[in-house]
Amino acid sequence: SDLRSGALVIYLSKPLSRMDYLAGKCLPLVSAILAVTVLPGFALLLFQLGLSENLSLLSESPWLPVSILAYSLWLAVYFCLMVLTVSSLSRSRRLAAVGFVLLVLGSHALYGMAMRMSFGNAPAYLSLIGASVDVADLFFGLATENGSSWGSLVVMTLLIVAGIGIIDRRLRSSEVAT
Repeated sequence: SDLRSGALVIYLSKPLSRMDYLAGKCLPLVSAILAVTVLPGFALLLFQLGLSENLSLLSESPWLPVSILAYSLWLAVYFCLMVLTVSSLSRSRRLAAVGFVLLVLGSHALYGMAMRMSFGNAPAYLSLIGASVDVADLFFGLATENGSSWGSLVVMTLLIVAGIGIIDRRLRSSEVAT
């Protein structure tokens, strides 16, 4: 909406770098994602520790708090860049919102169709949601039978790189003082 309303020109009349602009756009979204991932994750960990007679959970999995934080940050970066990428392709806020929802639900529907056609052996990276769930195995050290978590991590990384490239091209240097 900044491009459509002309507010970007006002924002950029003062020295503002691309990174400042993108950080301002990402902060609310990343904060919301972290609020619904980190806080419940640590609350459940503390609840489990409070109910247990000893701290065996932390002795068996000492990296569990770090895993919760790292996975939450990964999801925040991934989904923030996907939202910013889709929104950079349109000047309409509504169209961008619909586009992101269609991307998420469409990729998940594609994954569901592939699951039905391949008798349950479709790769999770066909879905934005499925890939993010599949990658959790890597962050939390869970064994995967077919190694699909690595494929999901690669696809998510490629989507992040592609998103950065699209955002970089759409946010022209004439619009942002570098």
